[in-house]
Amino acid sequence: MANSIIELDAVRALVSAEIFSRGRTLARSGAVGEMARRGDTISTQVEGSAPTPYRVTIRLAPSGVADAQCTCPYEWGAHCKHVAAALIAVAEQPGAVRERPSVDELLAGLDKTALMDLIKRRGDLDQDFALWVEAELTPSI
Repeated sequence: MANSIIELDAVRALVSAEIFSRGRTLARSGAVGEMARRGDTISTQVEGSAPTPYRVTIRLAPSGVADAQCTCPYEWGAHCKHVAAALIAVAEQPGAVRERPSVDELLAGLDKTALMDLIKRRGDLDQDFALWVEAELTPSI
Protein backbone atom coordinates (compact mmCIF):
# COMPACT_ATOMS: atom_id res chain seq x y z
CA MET A 1 0.00 0.00 0.00
CA ALA A 2 2.61 2.48 -1.10
CA ASN A 3 0.75 5.68 -2.06
CA SER A 4 -2.83 4.57 -1.70
CA ILE A 5 -5.06 3.17 1.00
CA ILE A 6 -5.59 0.10 -1.21
CA GLU A 7 -3.53 -0.92 -4.25
CA LEU A 8 -5.14 -2.22 -7.46
CA ASP A 9 -3.02 -5.38 -7.29
CA ALA A 10 -4.56 -6.12 -3.89
CA VAL A 11 -8.03 -5.75 -5.41
CA ARG A 12 -7.10 -8.10 -8.25
CA ALA A 13 -5.98 -10.67 -5.67
CA LEU A 14 -9.35 -10.52 -3.90
CA VAL A 15 -11.67 -11.03 -6.88
CA SER A 16 -11.82 -12.94 -10.15
CA ALA A 17 -10.76 -11.24 -13.38
CA GLU A 18 -14.42 -11.02 -14.45
CA ILE A 19 -15.52 -9.40 -11.17
CA PHE A 20 -12.56 -7.01 -11.33
CA SER A 21 -13.54 -5.95 -14.85
CA ARG A 22 -17.19 -5.49 -13.91
CA GLY A 23 -16.20 -3.60 -10.77
CA ARG A 24 -13.87 -1.31 -12.70
CA THR A 25 -16.70 -0.53 -15.16
CA LEU A 26 -19.00 0.33 -12.24
CA ALA A 27 -16.36 2.45 -10.52
CA ARG A 28 -15.56 4.40 -13.66
CA SER A 29 -19.25 4.94 -14.48
CA GLY A 30 -19.74 6.89 -11.25
CA ALA A 31 -21.73 4.15 -9.49
CA VAL A 32 -19.69 4.48 -6.29
CA GLY A 33 -21.06 7.10 -3.92
CA GLU A 34 -19.29 9.17 -1.29
CA MET A 35 -16.63 7.14 0.50
CA ALA A 36 -16.13 7.68 4.22
CA ARG A 37 -13.46 6.26 6.50
CA ARG A 38 -13.97 5.81 10.23
CA GLY A 39 -10.86 4.30 11.75
CA ASP A 40 -10.12 1.06 9.92
CA THR A 41 -13.49 0.96 8.13
CA ILE A 42 -14.46 2.50 4.79
CA SER A 43 -18.11 2.62 3.82
CA THR A 44 -19.89 3.67 0.65
CA GLN A 45 -22.92 2.94 -1.48
CA VAL A 46 -22.74 1.45 -4.97
CA GLU A 47 -25.49 1.70 -7.55
CA GLY A 48 -26.69 -1.66 -8.81
CA SER A 49 -29.81 -3.28 -10.21
CA ALA A 50 -31.88 -2.67 -7.07
CA PRO A 51 -33.89 0.55 -6.66
CA THR A 52 -31.62 1.64 -3.80
CA PRO A 53 -27.81 1.45 -3.81
CA TYR A 54 -26.04 -1.45 -2.12
CA ARG A 55 -24.07 -0.66 1.04
CA VAL A 56 -20.42 -1.72 0.95
CA THR A 57 -18.21 -1.88 4.04
CA ILE A 58 -14.46 -2.45 3.81
CA ARG A 59 -12.42 -3.26 6.91
CA LEU A 60 -8.72 -2.47 6.52
CA ALA A 61 -5.73 -4.26 7.99
CA PRO A 62 -2.14 -2.99 8.14
CA SER A 63 -1.33 -5.16 5.12
CA GLY A 64 -4.40 -4.22 3.05
CA VAL A 65 -8.00 -5.38 3.12
CA ALA A 66 -9.08 -7.48 6.11
CA ASP A 67 -12.67 -8.01 4.96
CA ALA A 68 -15.38 -6.50 2.77
CA GLN A 69 -19.16 -6.89 2.81
CA CYS A 70 -22.00 -5.86 0.50
CA THR A 71 -25.76 -5.89 0.99
CA CYS A 72 -26.38 -7.37 -2.49
CA PRO A 73 -27.50 -11.00 -2.79
CA TYR A 74 -24.28 -12.19 -4.54
CA GLU A 75 -23.36 -15.74 -3.47
CA TRP A 76 -20.95 -17.03 -6.15
CA GLY A 77 -17.52 -16.35 -4.74
CA ALA A 78 -15.53 -14.21 -2.37
CA HIS A 79 -16.67 -10.70 -3.32
CA CYS A 80 -19.20 -9.13 -5.68
CA LYS A 81 -18.72 -6.46 -8.35
CA HIS A 82 -20.00 -3.79 -5.91
CA VAL A 83 -17.20 -4.57 -3.44
CA ALA A 84 -14.74 -4.59 -6.34
CA ALA A 85 -16.06 -1.22 -7.54
CA ALA A 86 -15.69 0.29 -4.07
CA LEU A 87 -12.16 -1.10 -3.67
CA ILE A 88 -11.15 0.16 -7.11
CA ALA A 89 -12.61 3.61 -6.38
CA VAL A 90 -10.61 3.76 -3.14
CA ALA A 91 -7.44 2.65 -4.96
CA GLU A 92 -7.87 5.06 -7.85
CA GLN A 93 -9.20 8.03 -5.87
CA PRO A 94 -7.72 7.84 -2.34
CA GLY A 95 -8.23 11.59 -1.94
CA ALA A 96 -11.98 11.12 -2.37
CA VAL A 97 -12.17 9.05 0.83
CA ARG A 98 -13.42 11.44 3.51
CA GLU A 99 -12.03 10.96 6.99
CA ARG A 100 -14.81 10.91 9.56
CA PRO A 101 -14.54 10.67 13.35
CA SER A 102 -14.71 7.15 14.78
CA VAL A 103 -17.78 6.10 16.72
CA ASP A 104 -15.59 6.07 19.86
CA GLU A 105 -14.66 9.71 19.21
CA LEU A 106 -18.28 10.68 18.56
CA LEU A 107 -19.54 9.08 21.76
CA ALA A 108 -16.62 10.00 24.05
CA GLY A 109 -18.05 13.34 25.19
CA LEU A 110 -21.58 12.15 25.92
CA ASP A 111 -22.80 11.70 29.45
CA LYS A 112 -25.00 8.71 30.38
CA THR A 113 -28.29 10.57 29.83
CA ALA A 114 -27.30 11.83 26.38
CA LEU A 115 -26.04 8.38 25.38
CA MET A 116 -29.26 6.71 26.56
CA ASP A 117 -31.34 9.28 24.67
CA LEU A 118 -29.32 8.68 21.50
CA ILE A 119 -29.76 4.90 21.77
CA LYS A 120 -33.47 5.22 22.52
CA ARG A 121 -34.06 7.48 19.51
CA ARG A 122 -32.27 5.00 17.27
CA GLY A 123 -34.27 2.10 18.73
CA ASP A 124 -37.52 3.99 18.12
CA LEU A 125 -36.56 4.48 14.44
CA ASP A 126 -35.06 1.05 13.74
CA GLN A 127 -36.76 -2.09 15.03
CA ASP A 128 -33.77 -4.22 14.01
CA PHE A 129 -31.53 -2.10 16.22
CA ALA A 130 -33.97 -2.47 19.12
CA LEU A 131 -33.96 -6.26 18.63
CA TRP A 132 -30.16 -6.26 18.51
CA VAL A 133 -29.95 -4.29 21.79
CA GLU A 134 -32.40 -6.73 23.38
CA ALA A 135 -30.39 -9.74 22.18
CA GLU A 136 -27.11 -8.21 23.37
CA LEU A 137 -28.53 -7.53 26.83
CA THR A 138 -30.37 -10.82 27.31
CA PRO A 139 -28.25 -13.30 29.26
CA SER A 140 -27.45 -16.42 27.24
CA ILE A 141 -28.55 -19.71 28.69
